[in-house]
Amino acid sequence: MNKYINYIETRSWALFLVYTITSCLIYSQVISSPPIWDDNYFIFDFAPFQSGLSYAEIWKNFAWPMTTTIHKFTLEVFERNYTLYHILNIIVHSLNSFLIYKIIKKINLPHALIVSFLFLIHPANLISVAWMIQIKTLLAFTFFSLSFLCYLKFQDEKKLRSLVIGLPLFVLSLLTKSTAILFPLALIFIYLFNNKIKLKLMIPVFVFTTLSLWGGIKLLGSSIVEKNQMAHSESVFERIEFAVQTIWYYLEQAFFPSNFTPVKGIFGSLDIFSLIALSLFLVFIIVLLFLVQRVLGIAMIVSLILMLPFLGIIKAPYMNVTSVSDQHLYLILPLLVWIFVCLVEKIIFILTRLDSPKTKITGTIILCFFGSYFFSSTILNSQIYKSEETFYQTSLKHNPGNLFFYVNLTTYYQEQNNFEAAVETINSALNYCQEHPELKNTDVYSLIGTKWFEIEQIARRRKALEKN
Repeated sequence: MNKYINYIETRSWALFLVYTITSCLIYSQVISSPPIWDDNYFIFDFAPFQSGLSYAEIWKNFAWPMTTTIHKFTLEVFERNYTLYHILNIIVHSLNSFLIYKIIKKINLPHALIVSFLFLIHPANLISVAWMIQIKTLLAFTFFSLSFLCYLKFQDEKKLRSLVIGLPLFVLSLLTKSTAILFPLALIFIYLFNNKIKLKLMIPVFVFTTLSLWGGIKLLGSSIVEKNQMAHSESVFERIEFAVQTIWYYLEQAFFPSNFTPVKGIFGSLDIFSLIALSLFLVFIIVLLFLVQRVLGIAMIVSLILMLPFLGIIKAPYMNVTSVSDQHLYLILPLLVWIFVCLVEKIIFILTRLDSPKTKITGTIILCFFGSYFFSSTILNSQIYKSEETFYQTSLKHNPGNLFFYVNLTTYYQEQNNFEAAVETINSALNYCQEHPELKNTDVYSLIGTKWFEIEQIARRRKALEKN
């Protein structure tokens, strides 16, 4: 077995091929899936595309021009062949896993093959790979990883050519998804890990940071995407409460994934004592990681900082609410998986009393268990994305307060001529709003009313036809 693993590791094409075949196997159920959620709005029925939006206008006005360019280009080439969009996502995800392997090896961190493979099959990546529109998340990661590798090559060879190639790739990452803004922290992590902070080699880090600031300014200055209009103001306590719960959710999904709902619901309220207890426990974990191995503590702090855009502390200018969704975890997951694998190694090392053969056998069994769990969970839960009906029903089961799901599911049933199911769905939405009157003050509630009126009109026409 080791002979075959060594053969694959020493041949990049073989490793990439294995990763691609594995991804195709895992996501085989969604390869021919139809559009879901925002796929139609931002790609197939996107109004600016219908009115002849040019690439020049995209790069002049849009906050994420690379993302919109990708959507426009794939629509022109693939049209409505949904299989091609899914295959593209699968290939890019496989490439990202391969690039993670290359980066870890280049930095001389341990467990490159294990971490990159666990990332490949991790169930938290389901939504990023199975949802067509998330090509933006996948490619933002690709561009940054390639830029990172160019930087590491510059660090080794001191040749400006690598930096000249790497900086534009980082810019493309910023223009694909703004969360890349905090990625220069990953470069700082390298220096802290190696304990070599030299001014000459830190200059490129400042250049990357400057580009990140430029990306943030471009995001704020975009004239196309609607500005944030919060439905209500949130107190400082509410924001801290949401941030702490979101951190714990993402850590749980990275280490022990169990929630596979496509779009998550709203966290329940915490009392002040629970909030303090969770915060102190998080600090305790970071301190413990520093005691186990200094680099693990640094990696955890970097991971938490990379989560900042998704914690609701700083409101994104183009989001009405800060959403909790696993696609945000995609950009941070490799670092968290590496922490997890290193921790497992340390725990096994202690429990087996420094016995090398026992350590290897126990480590192999535990990693095989987690690998099997990740692999099977991803395959089993990928069926959620097989159809719009399954996607919306699963999301409503765990997130009944999202009125958009009722509207979209009702529309789906209408298109399928399943009128009874459409009536039942829109009535469920109205009943839920009766139980939660605060929802009646939202813009989505008017959509529910419009959809209900539309259903009523259809019902009257059906009754008229039956009488005649």
